[in-house]
Amino acid sequence: MKYLNAKSYCFLKNSVMNFLDLSHDDYNKIIDQILCSDDIDDEIRKIVEKRVTTELEFIQMFHLSRRLNNSNLFENDNLRNLLLKKSVMTEFFKQYNVSFEKCNNKINLLYKNVVVNISDAKYEDYNGNIEFRLETDYCINGFAFREGLEKNVYYLTLSRGPEILYEIFKLLNIDKMIDDYISNSNYYCFEYLIPISKVIFDGYDCCITNLDKTKVFLKEVLKYLYYEMLGHQSDYLVIRLPDNENLKREWYKGYEKLVV
Repeated sequence: MKYLNAKSYCFLKNSVMNFLDLSHDDYNKIIDQILCSDDIDDEIRKIVEKRVTTELEFIQMFHLSRRLNNSNLFENDNLRNLLLKKSVMTEFFKQYNVSFEKCNNKINLLYKNVVVNISDAKYEDYNGNIEFRLETDYCINGFAFREGLEKNVYYLTLSRGPEILYEIFKLLNIDKMIDDYISNSNYYCFEYLIPISKVIFDGYDCCITNLDKTKVFLKEVLKYLYYEMLGHQSDYLVIRLPDNENLKREWYKGYEKLVV
């Protein structure tokens, strides 16, 4: 099972050395090459093109999610499935007269059984993101590296609950909905091993080969290791699944309960 263990900086560094068959001296030479380069991205690209010849089979994904207490922690549906079936989440929304219905290829938001015209000017807290999520973007995403996630802005944002919950709360100004959700839920970091064929890197052609995906990922990994070594906060690589994909039970590896 070929994957890079990204639970910590040390695990990831050792995984890279094993995958690329590098000694400690070889690894240090690569870091020195990057350090001495005028163009870090180009130097990393050349290193990866030279050394990566085999594919990874899986990529770890760390998914942050606040779940209601009676949720099934093994289930993780894409947003479309989550909102259009009976679930702990939709039952929670019903307590606040919020529901959802399928309308062609999009999802209608209903409040007190009336379809909400999300872009109506009367909604002062209108955010185009909620429209995008209910019409187009149903995907599940997560982070590729676990260490340092607490420093990421999304760590605190997602600790209040799912994005769609917070956006509906702001849009409809429903009193105490967020507080109720937080008091009846726990915050988790779920770990999954996703087949690389299912992984999407935004900004890259979704039809690239698994070897191409491996190279893209190794470039991001080496940048992460390099900047972490220097003590600089690196970008937190986000990976996602196709819009219609759910997280399968066999991909699940465990979870940790988080305290904010």
